[in-house]
Amino acid sequence: MIPDKASPGNEDLERSLLELPDDVALAKRKWSEASLHRKEIEAEWFLHFKGSLEKATVKEIECRAQLEKEVHDSSMEELIAESEYIRLYEKLLSDKTIAKLRTAF
Repeated sequence: MIPDKASPGNEDLERSLLELPDDVALAKRKWSEASLHRKEIEAEWFLHFKGSLEKATVKEIECRAQLEKEVHDSSMEELIAESEYIRLYEKLLSDKTIAKLRTAF
């Protein structure tokens, strides 16, 4: 059976196809901002440890910086933002596929 315009799922699908691209773009922006924030915090801690630790290698300083709670928290925020972007993007792709299949017949 071919669904017509009056099918209950069509309105949700159309609304989703109109709103999701903006949501995906916003989620990608939030992910980029979270990534930049994490890098800034890592750089601050790197410089802090570089000034306080004498005769430490770059790898040792990076490891110390990674152990800080603030760096860990910003990494988790970045991960959550990335996951939200991926979730919305996959939903957009699946809705586009469903729309194509509905109009194929």
